[in-house]
Order: sequence, then structure tokens, then C-alpha cells
Amino acid sequence: MMMFMFHTAYALYLLSLAAGLGLFIWSSRNVGKGVGIAKFFSVIIMLLSILGIACTGYFGTKYWQEGYFSVPTDMMHRVME
Repeated sequence: MMMFMFHTAYALYLLSLAAGLGLFIWSSRNVGKGVGIAKFFSVIIMLLSILGIACTGYFGTKYWQEGYFSVPTDMMHRVME
């Protein structure tokens, strides 16, 4: 279960990074109303996505080293047995 959640979170962060990059490219190529705020929000989206990817990668590696991904259930179920 934990591995599925890790992969899902990582995929969503990559999608948001791609969307932020697409918005940034669009705002760089256009001129007019709303381009400045689009560029601002695209930078915010990309920064939060990169921070999320780093955090997910760190905790994914930490949990992998502790053995959480070696069993099909999470560790709380394993400890309670």
C-alpha cells in the first residue's frame, strides 16, 4: 500500500511540474493581460512541485531503507500481529 501511495504522489507531482512548465512557456510566448500573473503562478507551481518531489523522494528512500516496502501491508499491521 505504501509503495502505491509513493508512486501516486510522485506521478501527481510530475504532472503538476509539467503543467507549471507548460503555463510558464505559454506566458513567456504571449503578451497581454494576465501574462504576468500566469508567469508568477507557474513559478510557484513549479517550486512547490520540485519541493514535493524532493520530499517524496526523501521519505520514500527512508521508508525503503526501514523495510516498509518489503511487505504488502504497512508496518503498523505487521507490529500489531
